Amino acid sequence: MKNIHIVIFSGSHDLNALGATKSIDVMLVKHLKVNGCKVTWAGRGVLLNPPCNYYNLGKSKIGELIDRAYNKFRRIFFNTDVQDILFDEYIRFDNMMAANIRAGHIFIDDKTVLIGRNVMSLNTFTEVKKKGGKTLLHSQWMHPYTQDKLLRKEFNKIGISKKPIKEYRIKRQLLEIDSVDWIWCISKLVKDSYLSNGVSERKLIDLSLGLDFQKYNVVSAKESHSKKEFIILFVGNVNPEKGVHVLLEAINKSELENIKIIFNGRVPDYFESIFSHHVEALKHRNISITVNPGEPLRNYGAASIFVLPSVHESFGLVVLEAMAAGLPVIVSDMVGAKDCVSKGVNGYD
Repeated sequence: MKNIHIVIFSGSHDLNALGATKSIDVMLVKHLKVNGCKVTWAGRGVLLNPPCNYYNLGKSKIGELIDRAYNKFRRIFFNTDVQDILFDEYIRFDNMMAANIRAGHIFIDDKTVLIGRNVMSLNTFTEVKKKGGKTLLHSQWMHPYTQDKLLRKEFNKIGISKKPIKEYRIKRQLLEIDSVDWIWCISKLVKDSYLSNGVSERKLIDLSLGLDFQKYNVVSAKESHSKKEFIILFVGNVNPEKGVHVLLEAINKSELENIKIIFNGRVPDYFESIFSHHVEALKHRNISITVNPGEPLRNYGAASIFVLPSVHESFGLVVLEAMAAGLPVIVSDMVGAKDCVSKGVNGYD
């Protein structure tokens, strides 16, 4: 390991923003450094005291603010789909990373392994191979055909007409899958999705995720509330992919009342009416529903139980966070982190 140079490309996601990129990549860098690897890290956002050589591919704070304002302008005045905006950023950061490698600013040789994320690493992988390096795709989703099939079925079931995944994104993912040396499967669900779509097992690396246990293990000790109120907690994007409607339908069919549900995330526009309909249906049973995006630490401390009913979840690091915070968890069988759940011991699936 000491002779290997690992390059981690975090893509277009801001490393200072909440989300999987921040949670996973920070821990990945630290783990590789502890094991004696030479690590280079490239991402978006200023990092204070980075643990290794770090290249910020993003702009200044003012530049980033202008970009966010421009993207908001596109959504409001031109009705540009969020998927299109995200894809544009994927391509832009992929091209920047590839240009830095091509120019020699980020060193690559035959002892280099570059880890890049889905959709935003195709051109980067090409430049790494030209210089003799190896490539590892961090598959943050299941195989695109599997993901698309699962989400299309769910969207149709609840009456959402928009396509869950654009064809151009699927096409780019397939090109990445064909071009890389290995694919990092973060759960058995992910690995099985690749195998079922004809990808050779020799190309797949089965390796689960981890987290900073100490960060979440102290949450319950810091929370002073009495926990007399029964609180169900959900953490993540409040959308069909995460099975939010499944949770609300289940609550509606149950005999539960006088409880609180916290959705620690944001509701996208296309799901707002469906979400509001379910919320209204539960009001007569004194079920309080709060949408509370942002850092989930305090909510982990306040909750009685954590639920993640996703119809597609390649892993679900929030499950491990909740468990570390001392919460029992309930997950669907389409959550990759079910690999870490022992039925009747630390949760149910």
